[in-house]
Amino acid sequence: MNDHSETVLDYTCIRRDLQDATVTPMGRHLASQLHPIADVNALMVQQRETSEMAEQLSLDDAPPVSTVVDLHPYLETISIDGFYLEPSQLLDIATCLESVQRLRRYAQDVMHQRLLVTRRLSRLPDFGILLREIRSSIDEQGHVRDHASAALMQARQALKGTRERIQRRLQELLSVYREVVQDAIITIRNDRFVIPLKADFPRALRGIVHGESSSGATVYVEPEAIVPLNNQLLHEQAEEERAIREVLRDLTARVAVQRVGLAQALQMIGEVDLMVAKGRLSLRMQGAAPRFVSERQLRLHAARHPLIADPVPIDISLGPEDHTLVITGPNTGGKTAVLKTVGLLVLMAQAGLHIPASADSVLPVFTEVFVDLGDEQSLQQNLSTFSAHLSNIGTMLQGVTPHSLVLLDELGAGTDPMEGGPLGVALLERFHQSGATTLVTTHHSTIKTYAVATAQVACAAVDFDLETLAPRYRLVYGLPGRSQAFDIAERLGVPRDIIERAQLETSLSQTRSEQLLAQLESHRQQLETEQQRLEVEREDVDRLQTEAQTLLAQAKAEDRRVRESLQAEGQTLLKTVRQELDATLAHLRRQGGESVVFPHDAWQQAEAAVTSFAATPESVVEPEEVPFAIGDMVRLRGLNIVGRVASTSGASGVIQVEAGGKRFTVSEADLERAAASDVISEPSSKRRPRRDRRRRVAEESLASELRLLGATVDEALPAVEQYLERALGRGMSRVRIIHGIGTGRLRDAITELLRRHPQVRRFHAGDAGGGSTVVELEG
Repeated sequence: MNDHSETVLDYTCIRRDLQDATVTPMGRHLASQLHPIADVNALMVQQRETSEMAEQLSLDDAPPVSTVVDLHPYLETISIDGFYLEPSQLLDIATCLESVQRLRRYAQDVMHQRLLVTRRLSRLPDFGILLREIRSSIDEQGHVRDHASAALMQARQALKGTRERIQRRLQELLSVYREVVQDAIITIRNDRFVIPLKADFPRALRGIVHGESSSGATVYVEPEAIVPLNNQLLHEQAEEERAIREVLRDLTARVAVQRVGLAQALQMIGEVDLMVAKGRLSLRMQGAAPRFVSERQLRLHAARHPLIADPVPIDISLGPEDHTLVITGPNTGGKTAVLKTVGLLVLMAQAGLHIPASADSVLPVFTEVFVDLGDEQSLQQNLSTFSAHLSNIGTMLQGVTPHSLVLLDELGAGTDPMEGGPLGVALLERFHQSGATTLVTTHHSTIKTYAVATAQVACAAVDFDLETLAPRYRLVYGLPGRSQAFDIAERLGVPRDIIERAQLETSLSQTRSEQLLAQLESHRQQLETEQQRLEVEREDVDRLQTEAQTLLAQAKAEDRRVRESLQAEGQTLLKTVRQELDATLAHLRRQGGESVVFPHDAWQQAEAAVTSFAATPESVVEPEEVPFAIGDMVRLRGLNIVGRVASTSGASGVIQVEAGGKRFTVSEADLERAAASDVISEPSSKRRPRRDRRRRVAEESLASELRLLGATVDEALPAVEQYLERALGRGMSRVRIIHGIGTGRLRDAITELLRRHPQVRRFHAGDAGGGSTVVELEG
């Protein structure tokens, strides 16, 4: 089986559930490697094992498989010369051996039931002697027991005696030298027994210092009389470690002798663990073992998809006369679910798993399962959905045989129905001629007709309740089903005349489609040309805008420099004049001119004049954008049409404006708030004088396009004339007039005006819908 089919049919999810049902690393590994096989004899054995295990689990008498450590890494290292296992590793081996012994006893207890599992378990070696040796040498905490060897027993007895002598001697020293003892306790420093003394101990007791406290008040001293005993203790500890290593080496060697048997036991534990997991999965999904047959016959009764919550059972039948099934019917009817259920249950059955179906289900053994389901668009290979489907089907055609299962969803979809239908028929015919068991879903009438007219091709339709618009999730065999699009539409409230018109359109759809394609291609080319022109104009506008901003910045900088220079010169002049003026006034006063006063008013005017040269700081206040509300007075950009907002449509950006007794719809971007001078006190039903509108058009800054949306012919024609005159005066060679489509009267009137205008060189439609006109003027 190929990995693609296992992934698309969600068999990997079933395999993951099986892994979760295991309890040992070996069983989990075997479950991860479980793939469907095509050996019918092996499959029958596996299905029987699964059935027996499900029954034993239901009786609470399953093999006692328990959690153990994977010993394979240990078995690989014990062959290294000089290597020995640690006590904790030997405990892991002992736990595994105990599990093996329990499985051996279980096999003896159920031997009379003649279960297949007992054949496997009967081949398990007896590890009783090795288990006793490990348990007698290592305790539950992972310590080597004293009696593991005579050498170890002797070393530990010697150690015990030496420790007791050291402690007795140190207790005597603590009592004799009480005046220099800091604490009457015995401790260990650097693996040697010491006592805590005061800092001035050398006056009373000689010894080796092994450290002191953080405060320096306590010194840890090994008294001179204890040094030989501590040395002897270290020697005896080394002897103990040598004896322990010898015990571990001996146990490791005994394990190494049983290495082959242990590897077989681990494999057996994993296999039994996988069998138990299969039984658990069967009970959970209420599965049953299918019956494998040699003839090409597929019968699934009460089949349920195991990964769908509360699935509806369905019956699928194919063969032996027919080996191709075409499934039709409306969307959401369950066609794809049928294919996925069949494919997944086939993979599960050929992996030795029970399937969620009745026990009388029958399946052939397939050597390969090919599947093409859902949207398999490949972004990595730059393939569209249709291309990905064809690529996948092409791979199938290279390997399909009479022993293959082929599942094709929505054959011929993803392209023009007039071409997809015949292509689907050709592909289906090739698979049918190959002899493969083929299940196909489709909406194409061409494929349905082929299925009805071809021998050994069966038809089935998914049942659909038109009253509730819900699928019944069952197949009705005999005739192909309809897509029910018209019936469903009528039930959902679409008027009957529309349904009848749609039915009539089906006969004209091909001709209309060809004409529509030609029109769309023409419009596409026009849009591409217009887009290229707009790109060129946009680049020119951006360049001019950049140049204008540069010139403006230079002008502002020059203005600021001149103002600063004038202000500096004015301040200097004022200072000089003030000094001369003060000196003159003082001289006049000394000569008797007491009535002479300082001209304050004139002086303040001079100071104000000099101050006015100072550059004023630029402050830009961003206006707060307030959305238009009903009742606001607005003006249409490009026209002097002032109206009142009648309604807004929220986020869509479209607003209805009422002006001159008429209501029209415009984009919010084409509106601006009307100035106070634009709003007149006359009733809204009265039109503003036409000459006033023309005057305001002339006063506006000239743009590259003129918007006339919502204007009448009488209002628009004078505005067009004035706009063209101003454009010619500015030297513009190309402008756009946006007039909309509407009834066509405004467009026709503007076209007639442009045709008669002496300065218009030529003009043409500005967009595919005819809502604007591009005008080229004489240079």
